[in-house]
Amino acid sequence: FDGWYTSIANRLRQEPYYAPHQLLLGVRTPLVFGGYRYAHLRMQATAHAGRRVPDVRAKVLAAGSATGPLLVAPAVLRLDLRLSLDGSTLWFQRWKLTRLTTFVGIDNLLNAKQPIAPIGSNQPFEPFFDASLDGLSFYGRRVYLGLSYRFI
Repeated sequence: FDGWYTSIANRLRQEPYYAPHQLLLGVRTPLVFGGYRYAHLRMQATAHAGRRVPDVRAKVLAAGSATGPLLVAPAVLRLDLRLSLDGSTLWFQRWKLTRLTTFVGIDNLLNAKQPIAPIGSNQPFEPFFDASLDGLSFYGRRVYLGLSYRFI
């Protein structure tokens, strides 16, 4: 089996933008030492096989882009991690902050990036600009900190 097919203009063609093989694996576990829960660790891995993208060569020529378009998006593996301290952990129970959650995380730990810029990215207000053909992050790895409070 090599992907999904559809009828486009009465011709059988491979479905654009559909990765025939995808895998999502998520794990969330408490970090327990000496019988006390210190934190929660969450990891999410997403894998996509390579997939066909629509033929946009005419649009690229109109935009005057220096790079050619991708006709096949590459296979990608993305890994996200998050470490959180919430009200059920030892630290917040000690200070009676059971409704508070703090977290730190890393999105796109493996730093997978889009290999080319969007079509017409040098002129984003022109009619040939098209940012819809992205399959990955343009920015790569992101680190974040957060704080949330549960009112109810």
